[in-house]
This record gives sequence, structure tokens and C-alpha cells, in this order.
Amino acid sequence: MLDANIEFDEIIHKEVIKDGVFVFYINDNGLFGGYIKLTNKGWDWERGGGVTSSLNPDRGYNWQGLNLVDSDFMIKYGVITDNSIMGIKHAYKDRLAKLVTTKKDFRLWFLMSEESESPKVEPIYKDQ
Repeated sequence: MLDANIEFDEIIHKEVIKDGVFVFYINDNGLFGGYIKLTNKGWDWERGGGVTSSLNPDRGYNWQGLNLVDSDFMIKYGVITDNSIMGIKHAYKDRLAKLVTTKKDFRLWFLMSEESESPKVEPIYKDQ
């Protein structure tokens, strides 16, 4: 990330996917995501960095999407700050997002898809 001049305060999580790594990081009190792809020349910053999620969402969760057309997948991600939210699901296909506990005041969630659509996501509450 340093070679690509990507500014960050802290890396929160790295997820190995397809032919690279998706990195979730904090910069200036926002959550960002970026895809680093393994090429014949080494690691290359493919896409990301311009989409941010607040670390203090008004409704207890939020989401952002990043469509990685060249890599044939889309990712939705965000933070959960409401303890009554047990998870996040894809609204149309009932697929569950992966949750990551962080050392911060939020949980990270993300959902990867091979569809280029922008599906709605919904929270799953404890009492559901």
C-alpha cells in the first residue's frame, strides 16, 4: 500500500480472495477498502481507496460497495456499532456477510459476490 501512495492509519483486516487480497483499513476516521492483485510483476494496487464508511453510523450499521469488474467480483462492506445487530445479510438471496471483530468500537462486515449488481443488504437483529 505504501508503494501505491495509499495513506492509512491502521489495517483492520486482510481477506485473501481470487488472485489477490482485499484490505480493509482506517484513514482519517473512515473505513476504506482496496484490492491488491498478484500479477506477473508482483503485487499491484488494483482498485479502492475512494469509498469510505463512517465509523459511527447513525443507524448502527452502514455499507459501501466496490465493483471490481476486472476481477469479476463485487464487495459490500461496512461497520456495525449496534450490539443488537447480530449480522448482515444480502436482502434478496439471504446470504450472510462475514463478520470480523476488531479492536475498535465496531465490527467489520463484508459480503462478496460475483454479480455486478448492487444488492441491498439488511441487518439481522437479536430478536429476529
